[in-house]
Amino acid sequence: MSKEGPQPTAAFHWRVTGVYECITNLHWSQLQLFLF
Repeated sequence: MSKEGPQPTAAFHWRVTGVYECITNLHWSQLQLFLF
């Protein structure tokens, strides 16, 4: 755990965006299965 980022909200935002992106990727894969 490096102290390069004084604000923990940045790391939290990065983790949330990563999880959200993963969910959207899964959602798009399901949409492709339904569409094609």
